[in-house]
Amino acid sequence: MARRNTDVRFAYEQIRSLIREGPVAAGTLLESRLVDELGAGRNAVRAALRRLTDEGLLARSPKRGTAQTRRILQCRVDDVLPGVTGNDGSVTIHRLGHEVHTGIGPLCIDYGRLPAAVLLVEQLAVLAGEPIYRRLVCIPHNEPEEACGGEQILATITATSADADMASDLQIPLGQPLILRRLVHADRDGAVRQVSFTHFRGDRVAIVDGTR
Repeated sequence: MARRNTDVRFAYEQIRSLIREGPVAAGTLLESRLVDELGAGRNAVRAALRRLTDEGLLARSPKRGTAQTRRILQCRVDDVLPGVTGNDGSVTIHRLGHEVHTGIGPLCIDYGRLPAAVLLVEQLAVLAGEPIYRRLVCIPHNEPEEACGGEQILATITATSADADMASDLQIPLGQPLILRRLVHADRDGAVRQVSFTHFRGDRVAIVDGTR
């Protein structure tokens, strides 16, 4: 079995964590500083920086050094519209679709049911000119469009990959990894008031604890 390069992996994960908590302060990404602070070898740090550059998160120049070029959006697991409020207010939401579906039978969710007539709203979120997630919202036809209408939230996180439609909207290669989050909002009686399915770019979004 080939030897696993644990030093590179450790350096990569630590530096990516810095970027996720960003923006990274000037001078933080100096090779010599990272070697000292991470306790990793220079070759491991250099390889980690190279990988993060290939991913588009960093830019490296012999004269200017290493700088962060893209952000990673931190999304609370239960945040209805990530990045629209709080520290990530630069996220903008564009509507892709808005239509009522009727006569298809109640939408059965493992937490309950939506009625037969539902409003489907599809949205695209953009951060610094780059699409980062697409969201499909299903709500009862007679409810306000963005009303959660519930006191309970059930979140489910899975992994998937971009099909042709998703790849086109998010401007990513076909098959690129995505994070799929389903949120079910229910009232105190257990009636489902909203269900949303959000596909996040795995390279631009981090899902964090909802209690943060």
